[in-house]
Amino acid sequence: MRNLVNAIVLPAMKSWSAASGSRLRVLPRPTDAPHAHAPGGHADRVLILGSGIAVGWGETSHDTALPGAIARSLALRTSHGANVDVICSTTMTAHTALAALQGIALSEYDAVIVTLGMVEAFDLGSIREWRRDLTALVDFIEARSSINSRVVLVGLPPLRALAAQGGAMGSIAERHALALNDVLFDLSEEFTTAQYVALSDTVIPITAGDGDGYAEWADAIAESLAPMLKVSAL
Repeated sequence: MRNLVNAIVLPAMKSWSAASGSRLRVLPRPTDAPHAHAPGGHADRVLILGSGIAVGWGETSHDTALPGAIARSLALRTSHGANVDVICSTTMTAHTALAALQGIALSEYDAVIVTLGMVEAFDLGSIREWRRDLTALVDFIEARSSINSRVVLVGLPPLRALAAQGGAMGSIAERHALALNDVLFDLSEEFTTAQYVALSDTVIPITAGDGDGYAEWADAIAESLAPMLKVSAL
């Protein structure tokens, strides 16, 4: 039955996804170095890994996109500085993320923030494969991180916030995103170093030079992560 449904739905989904991608491609993206900084002593080091909101649609600098927003939000809550690096791609999946981490000194980071799932949601990817690949990814990060490091699994926001397009296909993609989020939550329960952060159900459209969406998403992430960073600093 699943194969039959996919045979019917997937062609329409691919067309919808292509149209959504076209809308996103007209927006600017950061062209500067993939780093952001918030001043202060005892700076926490954070790595953002993923697709979707990590890419920085609508902004020309990572400082005004998610990395900068997280650096400032963390610094406000911890009274530490924050150095945030980002490894992102519009096509990154839970499966390809492992390759992106090769050669990265994960032990130098206090936290890794994972923002994956947009590609899988638009492709209606297998939930079983999503769970398998995410489990392997968190295993990899955990094995190579310092003892006090945290992994933050960020849920997908409403896809209309990124795709700026709804309709029947948008509703299907959003339902699939909820199933992907359920797996993220489950893994946060299974791994002692991991925590799940749900983003607001409010649709925050991404527009050129706005930055408001990134600030709101960053606050949700920082609110969850900051207490852990304070404890690890003791």
